[in-house]
Amino acid sequence: MCGFLSFDKLVTTVEGVRKLGVTNALKPDFLQDFPEFFGDEPED
Repeated sequence: MCGFLSFDKLVTTVEGVRKLGVTNALKPDFLQDFPEFFGDEPED
């Protein structure tokens, strides 16, 4: 499985966070929910 975070989506997200003024409240892993994943689904 592979993840992809488009630059446009990243810029839009960062701009929104800055406008809201919550950059100090974010955890370092907040971007983990944004990538689009593709490839084989992991088997359980």
